Amino acid sequence: MLGTDLESRAFAAGNVSACRWRLTLAAAAFALVASSVDGAHAQSAENVAAARALGKKGVTLARADKCAEALDPLSRAEELFHAPTILVELGYCQCVLGRVVEGTEALNRVARENLGDAPPPAFVAAQDRARKLLNEYQGKVASLVIHVDAPQDATFVVTVDGKEVPSALLGAPRPTDPGTHEVRAEGEGLAPAAQSVTLDEGGSGSVDLVLTATAPSEAMAAGQPQDPEEGPIEERHVQAVLVDDGSPPREPNRVPAYVGFGVGAVGIAAGTYFGFSAKSTKNELDDVCRGGSCPSGYDDEISGMTRDANLSTIGFAVGILGLGAGVYFWLTADSDANSAFNQCTDEPCIRPVVGLGQLGAQGVF
Repeated sequence: MLGTDLESRAFAAGNVSACRWRLTLAAAAFALVASSVDGAHAQSAENVAAARALGKKGVTLARADKCAEALDPLSRAEELFHAPTILVELGYCQCVLGRVVEGTEALNRVARENLGDAPPPAFVAAQDRARKLLNEYQGKVASLVIHVDAPQDATFVVTVDGKEVPSALLGAPRPTDPGTHEVRAEGEGLAPAAQSVTLDEGGSGSVDLVLTATAPSEAMAAGQPQDPEEGPIEERHVQAVLVDDGSPPREPNRVPAYVGFGVGAVGIAAGTYFGFSAKSTKNELDDVCRGGSCPSGYDDEISGMTRDANLSTIGFAVGILGLGAGVYFWLTADSDANSAFNQCTDEPCIRPVVGLGQLGAQGVF
């Protein structure tokens, strides 16, 4: 076998260091196993070839004490194809980089793995290395106990450095990497609680977090401002009024009021004119008409009087409406009415229309 041949060469040469020999042996054993996968763990040729290349690169970097660079290729190789020679180096690098819990678990897997009846010597060497590394690093795993005091039936989540902690581990020792960690608890309707803790290698620590219910009025203080759209209509209106865009206030627009007064004045003047005309014609007819009957030849005067009387009535009606509209627009004229009257910027919107001979509303939908 390739692994046995390499081992024999290493011992025969004598000038090859033990570290160099283990590196060559591990890489060769991985190449051997990756190229002879059994049916139960069949992989595509592409995956096997990629895993072989990544494994060799990762092992080389790990044995050169370049674990930060070795971690990625070793992780990828192990994901593509499991081999003890790769996993032991991955666990070693994780321990070196401070991920002691994760690293020792990888080493445990190699140390307890069943290698079969006739395992390759490289696998046996990897298992021995895993057990030695466990003796060195397992004692560096720290322990953290997290206690949370929360209202009854409250639902909350606890995280350590952003990773969620199962509720089953609350109040129980949790294997944790040495170093500084941020522990946080939060839940809906609860004021969040956080605490920082520093653990020594092989040491232990505890964190006590207290969660309290927040009243609706405390939502702003808790960093959770209420959405104005979720509040009542009156509240949204007040908030909109209080917004100041920094622009200078505009003068009230009284043009609509002036138009209304003008229409009213024209209507009253027309009503007065046609009223006097009808009255004058009536006085003339009263002199010649007796007992409700007029002599022949006065039909045009009678028709003219009736027409002028109708026009007078219409004129006074338009005049009164125009004056009323003028008063209304005068009293309600302000900067907001100015903008709403002159243009429709939103849809739908409705604006009043006042002009000579017309009074109504115009809208956009």
